[in-house]
Amino acid sequence: MINNSLIKFLFILTIIVSVFLIGNSTLASTEKVPNFSEQIEFRKEFGLEANHTKVELLNLEGKLLQNSKFQVPLTIEEEEELEKRFALQNEEVPKVKKFLDDK
Repeated sequence: MINNSLIKFLFILTIIVSVFLIGNSTLASTEKVPNFSEQIEFRKEFGLEANHTKVELLNLEGKLLQNSKFQVPLTIEEEEELEKRFALQNEEVPKVKKFLDDK
């Protein structure tokens, strides 16, 4: 005959395992799913390769750079290219505005 302490222990263990399993399934279902259409649109807007396969591969490889200013996965080269473009834009736009204001 099984004593009451063993029955209580097994009952509590069952509850703990159940809560743990339910909690893990909830966490898995709330993880952020990549929005490929937003990423593709971003890539199109900035003249980067924008096919679905490229975006999917970047997501699978975890290419979201650690200190990225952009919230989409990019290669190091793409990140550097965008940085150069924005630096040039920040340098040249004020000159163009000044030229237009002087006219």
